[in-house]
Formats: sequence, structure tokens, C-alpha cells
Amino acid sequence: MVQGIKEAGFSRGAVATAEKPLSLPAILDQPPLGDAREDRLRAVFSLRGATDLPRVDRATLQNYFHHLATQLSLPFDALYYDETGPAVEAACPVSVVGLPHPSQYPFDPMAGLFCTVRTSRGEVHVPLADIRVGEDHANHRLVEDYWYWFWNWR
Repeated sequence: MVQGIKEAGFSRGAVATAEKPLSLPAILDQPPLGDAREDRLRAVFSLRGATDLPRVDRATLQNYFHHLATQLSLPFDALYYDETGPAVEAACPVSVVGLPHPSQYPFDPMAGLFCTVRTSRGEVHVPLADIRVGEDHANHRLVEDYWYWFWNWR
């Protein structure tokens, strides 16, 4: 199924293979990427100092959408992690080709922002939090910071 994920620079600390699917706990228990992550997140919301980060809601997701819409470089290659069973995910290579405005789909605080991905079967919308970007790609930190905020403040 997916080979060479680690070699391609995709991470959140765990590697999925056909023989060893990636589990959700392996993803969620990874350490932050850097000491400045929460400061970068505060900047997304125009917050200063040690102000608490806002919780995920319709308004904060729209704010984050506008930040990503101006910062992401599209298209880009990534991996999409799809749940294949209880606490088990499978990785699929995709090309992220769009970031639809949150007004284009129903608000779901458990799904967050969506992105448009191209797969071998066509284009679909998937939660951005389920996308992993190679560590060497310019969009890596943007997507990882969004993931961190989305999972920890909803």
C-alpha cells in the first residue's frame, strides 16, 4: 500500500506500512515541532503575549482559513490518512489542489477545515487535519500548526 513514508519525509513521529497501520494514539502523542508553535498560532489570531489560544468554532475556523488561504502554496503532495478501523489509519498519496471556503460546506467542529485533494480516483474534499506534508515542504509547518491547534483546542 504505502511504502517509504519515512524516507519521503512525512511524519508525526509514526510510520504506516501495509503491515503496520498507523494508529491514532501514535499520532496524538507526538511532541510539538518547536517552542515557537503557540506563538505562531497566536499570530494567526492576532493575539499578543501569553494569551490563551481560542477554541475551535465557526469564527476561529474562518479566521484560520483566511490565514491558510494566503500562506499555502498550492498544489502540493501529501498523504491523506483515512480511518480503516477502530484507531487504525491507512495512508494514501494525494495532491492537495484547493482549500474551499468554510461557507461551502456544513460547519462540523469535529472535521474542521477541508481541503480538495486529487487522488487516483478523482477529486474529493477531506479534513485538512487528516493531511500530512513532507517535513522538507514549505507547507509542512502551516499544516502541522493547524493540526496542533485543531486537535488541542476543540
